[in-house]
Amino acid sequence: MRKQRLRNSTYTPPRIAARERAYVLARQALSGDQEAWDTLYRHALEWVPGQVRRADLQHVFGPWDYQDITDEALSRCHAQLERYQGLSQFHWLVLGYAKNILRNRIERQHTHRRNQYLLNRAADERSLCQDPLWLLLRLERDQYLWQAFFQLETVDQTIVYHRVFFQTTYQALAHQSQLTRNQVRRHYEDALNAIRWNFLRGYRRELTPLLAPAPEEGILLSETAPESPPPYG
Repeated sequence: MRKQRLRNSTYTPPRIAARERAYVLARQALSGDQEAWDTLYRHALEWVPGQVRRADLQHVFGPWDYQDITDEALSRCHAQLERYQGLSQFHWLVLGYAKNILRNRIERQHTHRRNQYLLNRAADERSLCQDPLWLLLRLERDQYLWQAFFQLETVDQTIVYHRVFFQTTYQALAHQSQLTRNQVRRHYEDALNAIRWNFLRGYRRELTPLLAPAPEEGILLSETAPESPPPYG
């Protein structure tokens, strides 16, 4: 009896597994417990960026990019938190989202570099075989295009610049500009329409006088000729 009582007195309940504890915190976060979500957030934020850096084998991005990728992955996990069943620890779920985001960003980066290379190569080839006057007209056209771009608001300029040159997603732009995704999309579409309108208005206003047809030679001669021929003799 003494041995049995001793065993009962020293008995400790089993510890809850980390994934089970994360599942409980996720349920609490779904019910509106902000402290539970902050606990999951801090734990994932300490571990996931280092794993994302290891997954970036080509070292395309830097430490701040890994942090941004983790933030985006956490936002997606928070939006789909009800799908988390506790089969693994929460930070592994975040890492899965982060790896997908990393892969998509690397693909966009490679696509941007390839397109930039092709554009530069095409520009070099065209500049070697085109008329200098045509190149001058293209430069003038690009000048009016940039003028139309700089007529936009600062927010619209930022959205269009990152969207066109870096293929930044609407979600990332919304996170940077503190807007919703639909608002960013609306800003982008309205900015493109404004650029088209301002470009056509400025370019056509300057180009129309240059391309206007010259008066015919016969008309000029008739205007300068006398009304009746001079008499002979």
